[in-house]
Amino acid sequence: MNGFGTLEWENWLYGLFYAMIGGGASAVSAAFSTALVAPEQFNLSHPGKMLAVMATTFVISGFISGMGFLRTSPLPAIKTTTTTTTLEVHPPSVVKTVEQKVEKSDG
Repeated sequence: MNGFGTLEWENWLYGLFYAMIGGGASAVSAAFSTALVAPEQFNLSHPGKMLAVMATTFVISGFISGMGFLRTSPLPAIKTTTTTTTLEVHPPSVVKTVEQKVEKSDG
């Protein structure tokens, strides 16, 4: 094992942040929902409370969605590199083929 350099971090981190932001997107609807339920406390005259509800909902919902992503993809996929070298006698030449694929780990 060569360490963390053999893992596909870019796609995994992208997926994690994608899930967190997607989950947090419900925060806007939650803030306006509270204004409908309790308009005397949550309204645009005092946006601080609505923003607090929005921020709290974003963090909690984003965290839950991020944990859902980690349930399906707990670790980044492993990068594998296959190198094939062919040597031909007539005419003498070397052909080198490098194939790189990403395997999903079954954590």
